[in-house]
Amino acid sequence: MFRAPKIIICGWQDSGKTTLYRKLVKEFSYQKGYSRTSPLVNYTECLLKIKNNYYSLFDTPALMLSPKNKIERALQIQNQELIQKADLICWVIDANQAISQDISWSLVQQLNKYFHSILAPKLLILNKVDLLAEHQLAFFARLGQKNIYNFSARQEIDWGELVKKITSILPIKNDNEKPNEIITKLKITIFGPPNSGKSTLMNYLLKKNRSLVSPVAGTTQEPVKDYWKWRNYQLEVVDTAGINKLAGRETKIIQNVLWKCDLAWVIIDATLPLTKQVAQIIHLAEQQHKPLIIIINKCDLAPDSQKQEIRLQIKTKLKSLRFVPIIGISALHGQGFNSLLKTFTWMLEESKKTFTKRQLFEVTTSLIKQNPPAFYQGKQLKIYFAKHQPGLIHYFILFVNHPRLVHFSYQRYITNYLRKHLELNHLPLELVFKKSV
Repeated sequence: MFRAPKIIICGWQDSGKTTLYRKLVKEFSYQKGYSRTSPLVNYTECLLKIKNNYYSLFDTPALMLSPKNKIERALQIQNQELIQKADLICWVIDANQAISQDISWSLVQQLNKYFHSILAPKLLILNKVDLLAEHQLAFFARLGQKNIYNFSARQEIDWGELVKKITSILPIKNDNEKPNEIITKLKITIFGPPNSGKSTLMNYLLKKNRSLVSPVAGTTQEPVKDYWKWRNYQLEVVDTAGINKLAGRETKIIQNVLWKCDLAWVIIDATLPLTKQVAQIIHLAEQQHKPLIIIINKCDLAPDSQKQEIRLQIKTKLKSLRFVPIIGISALHGQGFNSLLKTFTWMLEESKKTFTKRQLFEVTTSLIKQNPPAFYQGKQLKIYFAKHQPGLIHYFILFVNHPRLVHFSYQRYITNYLRKHLELNHLPLELVFKKSV
């Protein structure tokens, strides 16, 4: 089984670690065109190919030695978990700042003591060396680190020297072993209000601490992507920042992520009432025409009456989404997860349903016979034949005499009739009316 050695880039804020990460990715990324922004909370990773060897490169949020709040404590734990699994630790220091400020040098000493307790080999990377004199660089020899590389974000990197350092520390050869190509069958976006349990659910799916979790609302600040292997599927799962209001940059980012996904899971809190804003958040997936599962999380903390009331309100306030599955879970404890997977399975099976022209002719003839369309300007809608395109959204192309004769209420009737008689219970249907020539 392919396993690329893990290279963890870490350091304090503004040390230049993300600049180094981006330059390495640009030069050696196995997947060309790959780019990521600076990690504010959750780490980012990329597969590198260096001299026919493969490495998993990780960029981490700023190291926290003395966390002051719950989010910083959660960051500290996540970074420590990554560092403990590292095959090589690239510790980046702003050398100019460390020399010029006593506080910075104190931090360097604390980090140095911490890294000495880690068994993995270390590569001390000194950034902004162009601002220092030769005798000042010798100052860092006191740290006792065996491997040191001088780097300047302002200048061109000597890739030969850096690669020589990395390959000498990690001489693992995997020339004959190739990484498995990631074939993404489906893209799932998890979204919802802040602190509803999105990151907890993602971590439960992946069985690892991938998306930072804390009791503080708004911990996740940028989309977090990873891959979930389930049955024969390789699924791309994206955890998104909590939506506080339906305006602003964050919502636009989530709308863009929803637009690119195949299926959306919206998570709401069972312990809180279903407000108008939460109902509008749920509607985001419908606005992007995406299949949806509504997940009521924290069901272990809410009384049955509260959970029943939320379900009733969803069906009352979101009438256009009555076909959408509603699943109660506890992401923290894994309760209800089997129901979620069962529903997900039904949706995938339903997406494969196909219908013959004969079946479509019979059902369209029946729906008109049962409820004939009204006359408009002396003309009546006629459906001559229909075509069907299966998928997570079922498309029905109806060839008619005049598309403008289709009233929105009659279109809703056709949708409901097709859903019932073709047994399409969980997925959205899209009707396309074309003039028959």
